[in-house]
Amino acid sequence: MAIETRHFIRSRILVNVDIFSRDRMNLTAEKNWTIANIYAEVCDCLGIPESRLFGLARQSDYGFVFLDPEARISSLDRKPAVRHISLIFSHNKQKYSVSKTAAIPNGGGEAILLFLRVHFYVPNHCLRGRVVRHLYYEQLKLNSQNYGLTCSDEVYFQLAAFSIKIYLLARRHSSERTTPTTFNESNLKLNDHFPSFMIESYGSGYLYASIPNLLGPLEGQGRETLEWRFIRLASDPSSNFNLHLYPVSLLDISHSPAATSSSTTITVLSSPLLPVSRLRRSHSGRSSILPPSGKGTFWLGIGPNGFEFHEEEESKRIAYHNSLPWVKIDKLSRKHASFIIHLTSGRKLTFFSASSLEAQHLFTLSSHLHKHQTVAHLASQQSARQLEQQDRLQYNEAYIYSAGEVVTMRRVHAAPDTQARERMLMGTSESPLFPQLSSLNHKDGQDERTQSVYI
Repeated sequence: MAIETRHFIRSRILVNVDIFSRDRMNLTAEKNWTIANIYAEVCDCLGIPESRLFGLARQSDYGFVFLDPEARISSLDRKPAVRHISLIFSHNKQKYSVSKTAAIPNGGGEAILLFLRVHFYVPNHCLRGRVVRHLYYEQLKLNSQNYGLTCSDEVYFQLAAFSIKIYLLARRHSSERTTPTTFNESNLKLNDHFPSFMIESYGSGYLYASIPNLLGPLEGQGRETLEWRFIRLASDPSSNFNLHLYPVSLLDISHSPAATSSSTTITVLSSPLLPVSRLRRSHSGRSSILPPSGKGTFWLGIGPNGFEFHEEEESKRIAYHNSLPWVKIDKLSRKHASFIIHLTSGRKLTFFSASSLEAQHLFTLSSHLHKHQTVAHLASQQSARQLEQQDRLQYNEAYIYSAGEVVTMRRVHAAPDTQARERMLMGTSESPLFPQLSSLNHKDGQDERTQSVYI
């Protein structure tokens, strides 16, 4: 029996949470609840710890903006509510409803729509837990379908093969259906697994006919293995979807009244789908980081390794152009409506936005992402070292016997305990060694005119 959302009470606020554009969670919140309370409810529904990799965001005219965990839910604007009928069961089905895309209009009340997305992109080895990796996979899948990065078509075919196989395994597990031998629109939607330009380029008929050959080498592989392989391929330097991406447009620098300027500024075009901000490039001569190409459109990426710059080609695909790693950045700062990257060489990149809120979003996102991936990497190294020490722990008085067995006075040591390592890598909870992060966001209504953080 389908489970509907909890009864709406007028003293409460109806909240809809979009979970990676696949599912929708519906709940009612007290008026004094904060974003952190809503996020805790979402994590409870999904059956995961409150992982700091993810966050709740709202969609604005310049993209997704992650919300301050301390902000009150009552301070957010509301939209007409919809009531969803649950098509799948949540982890805690007595409290929540989780639904697919089908919605039934509800005439009464208004709802706040939030989006669960990856907030902090990290290297692969920092991902901990099966459920966390599954949600991370969902985000990278969205990125691979929407970013349009220029990598080989073989990469897109391989990612689609992983995605389709995962979908078929999940469907077989939930409904005990057998895997079809032929594929068509009735049993598989191509736009759930291929980006639109691949469908336009190859045609739906060719793609449907190619699916059995794509799935052949994946026979016998489990869902967790396939998700992990998807994450690794989607994070490869040659096909890096493991980042936030912002479309930018470079102005013509040939007409320059201020050739002596040492800073670089950029103008960013707004997009309803991606987080963007308006940035303007100063007329400062040729930049070694962002040389003009005549095409006029670049894309700014913010990832675990630093900033990346991509260039849009005539085919509207986006090709990698250059990168700016964290080690070459001395400081990030925000002043009024500008976001500034200070390089260790003494130069700086200044980004002007349409409002101070957009500039603060860029500053907060970049500084928090750098801090999070740094401590995540350190925690991952610390956990690995402790496991290695435990595996190598031996008594001082030992005698080597045949078959590699180590015998002591009271204990027999065989091979190192690999199960402990496996439990730490595959468990659903995060390591207790993972350090806590303090929030740098400011309270609602407090618009600091100047902010800075050293890298």
